Amino acid sequence: MIMKQILRTIGGLIIVALFLLSSTTLVKAEHEWDHRYTISGKVLDLDGDTARGVMVEIDCSPGKTDESLCGLNTERGSSTGLSGIYELVLHFHSSDHGKTLILSAEGDEFNHTIDLEGGDGKMAEEDRYVTMDIRLSTDVPVWSYFMPFIVMLILIIFTILFIMKKKEMGFFAPKATATKVVERTDLVNCPKCDAKLRSDNMVRHLTSKHWMKEDEAKSLVDLSDEEEE
Repeated sequence: MIMKQILRTIGGLIIVALFLLSSTTLVKAEHEWDHRYTISGKVLDLDGDTARGVMVEIDCSPGKTDESLCGLNTERGSSTGLSGIYELVLHFHSSDHGKTLILSAEGDEFNHTIDLEGGDGKMAEEDRYVTMDIRLSTDVPVWSYFMPFIVMLILIIFTILFIMKKKEMGFFAPKATATKVVERTDLVNCPKCDAKLRSDNMVRHLTSKHWMKEDEAKSLVDLSDEEEE
């Protein structure tokens, strides 16, 4: 009796272990491909010219790209630079092989089938890099790429001019005004030097600067006044 219970317990443990092992195997099989999937290419406009500053992104609106693909990827867009090249670095599982991504650019839609297999038809064991060039149905003006930089440059220039005006720097500095020289007519020349003073200060000037006696200074001042008259 005890032996049967032991055997039943062992059998139950074996069943549980097999179940857990099979679940782990299924999960591993489902996620056996867990690498980056990079789509890159050049974007051209209707005339075949390089399309600069164009946003290429996954269209996750209702009825477009599968929700599971959108949920795996939060970074869904890439803008072309001067070279006109975009690059989307995505993440997929092995079960996503064959599903369709819908890319949008300038209002146009482009389908891309996810291919996780290598050249031998087997599931790739490393990151996948695929090339997909895009040809738009409209022209993209060259200035549209440079417009953000132009706007930023204008804002920087206006900011610098505002600061210069506020601090009165550069050509905003106040201009120096010419000082008007007014010649005084109430001054007289000192008979001993080139100084010009008021007549009532001449005596003090002669006594302090030229060491003259006061009576001599007064006589000299009176004499100078008579000569001027």
